[in-house]
Amino acid sequence: MQGHPPFSRPCMNPEASSLSTLVTPHAALATPERQLAVLVQDAAGFVNRGLAILWRDRVAGDLAVQYAEACALIERNELAPLARLLRDEPELLEYRSDDDEGPQLLHFAARRASLAALGLLVEQGAPLDSPSGHLREGVFFPGATPLLVACEAGCEDAALSLLTAGADPNASLPGRRESALHLAAGQGMTALVEALIAAGADVDAMSGWHSFDDQLGAFGGGSPLHAAALSNCAATAFLLLKAGATRDAAGADLRTPLHYAAARGAVGVLEVLLAAGAEPDAQEVCAFEGGTTGLSALHYAVVNGHLEAAAMLLCYGANPALIEPASGESALEMALRSGNPLLPGVLQRALQGQPDAVYGPLDEQLVRCSPDDYAEQRDFLENLLVESPFSNRSLLVLSDWLAETLGPENRPHLARAYREWAGRSQT
Repeated sequence: MQGHPPFSRPCMNPEASSLSTLVTPHAALATPERQLAVLVQDAAGFVNRGLAILWRDRVAGDLAVQYAEACALIERNELAPLARLLRDEPELLEYRSDDDEGPQLLHFAARRASLAALGLLVEQGAPLDSPSGHLREGVFFPGATPLLVACEAGCEDAALSLLTAGADPNASLPGRRESALHLAAGQGMTALVEALIAAGADVDAMSGWHSFDDQLGAFGGGSPLHAAALSNCAATAFLLLKAGATRDAAGADLRTPLHYAAARGAVGVLEVLLAAGAEPDAQEVCAFEGGTTGLSALHYAVVNGHLEAAAMLLCYGANPALIEPASGESALEMALRSGNPLLPGVLQRALQGQPDAVYGPLDEQLVRCSPDDYAEQRDFLENLLVESPFSNRSLLVLSDWLAETLGPENRPHLARAYREWAGRSQT
């Protein structure tokens, strides 16, 4: 034994020894969670069972250590020992790591998408809607319920499991005010969006976060439709509109989901919004360098060089001559310096009443909206509108029926007829 460092020297009288001498210096400096994982070894590398038992007894009542053990069991999906641990220490279900400011076990399982562990924790009575202080791995996410944690992490199955168990579908993050529906819509989680809508989630809830990028400048907040538009999630946008989401929802800056989709070049979302009756010529009112800007969706598509997005907006009747008041420029003037050499031609043809055909993702084929064809169809389409309820949902249903029976070019015809008819109805 001579020459062995003191921290690995076997103890001949355990009762007279301090347990601080039973582990390596490295382990002694570690957190209790780390210390639990250290095997007590002698200098030759052999486990000293007696010392290991003493160490185990020392930490047996420490909830922080047991919490760490439960997290490890969740990661390894070891349900039987997890169930025994929860039976012996039921207070673990509400214990929080990091001085009572961290996540509970249900948050941890939600982020790891451990479905079996989630089921066990819920069955044992884990709080479904308890807010978390923050998450491990450097991700700060204050005030998140387990459902929000699962949504933020993209764990759709875990979120569905929690929702089925009764989690609040309208819980939102403090400050940011993002709901589960915002997070799910922005990540294209269609099954979860459907489930949240069925559970009563507010389809028009407005969030309050702020951001900045080159396509939109300073922007923030918005409805779940805005979230879908920012991420080009056409399928979730379609579901939200079918559920009655406000197609032209806007915050103080009057930017609608159509503005966001145009700035991103999200042609799929643009088509869904336009087919649901979104107003293509709505202009924002955004503070900028001491003044305000009034960009339309077409302006956003053009300044960002999105050819297909501009063509889709023009196909649905966006005004190519609309002036942005702050600059005094039209979309054509903006297109001349957009960097996309094809954009000016698209706008010039639209100004001449010859909008280009554009690929429509809804029907997976080219769509062309000829002014002459629209003039022939207008009376028929207005009669259909008179007989139909006045809503996003009914307009999308009618648009689907027209595309299937009479051809996809009738989608933009119907949207134009709807805007004209709705305008007359409001005057």
